[in-house]
Amino acid sequence: MFSFPSYAATQWKTGNFTTYRFSKVDFTMYDLIMVPRCNNSHWVLLVAQPKTKTVNVYDSLGGDNKVFYELFRKFMSVRSNVMSDGMDQWHFLSTAQNRQTDGTSCGIFTLMKAECLVKNLPSLTLGQSHVAFFRNYVRGRLLASGDRHTYLCNTLQCIDPRGQLKWLNCDVCWRWVHEKCIGTGLDTEGFRCDICNVQYS
Repeated sequence: MFSFPSYAATQWKTGNFTTYRFSKVDFTMYDLIMVPRCNNSHWVLLVAQPKTKTVNVYDSLGGDNKVFYELFRKFMSVRSNVMSDGMDQWHFLSTAQNRQTDGTSCGIFTLMKAECLVKNLPSLTLGQSHVAFFRNYVRGRLLASGDRHTYLCNTLQCIDPRGQLKWLNCDVCWRWVHEKCIGTGLDTEGFRCDICNVQYS
């Protein structure tokens, strides 16, 4: 699965289709591409399947999300002009969806839908009756992985430097690395970490 930052959809709404192009990512390698979006305080999840070139938008309030789909299609078309990866033609699918019955669970519904799809479970598996449980599940996951007791970076050969550090963010996977660990004199514009260099080269 490849997940876009939700800010990408915000950029598309303003007509900006080039800020998050992910030019070093081969979308054909993924089964799912997920794009969460918060619009008017309501979360929805766009899920694209590169192998079938189909798109679903999961909305726990059942809204009309054709505009979101069209923004995604426009982004992929603009990106394909540069990438020539054949990812410019997509088809919208409409599927049955669980509905929320309160006014505060759209974000949890988005996360539950993503969890089901990633784990290959039927998309209707989790619904309103699972919201409280899933909130606790997410809280536990965040607390378990959120406390970091190390200064090590995500590069394969971190030298554990101390003092004033300059960090670099991979343009592809968003891993953080110390500049000291990858050497000096590298082009930090469009930086790609060693893991992505191995995976995408």
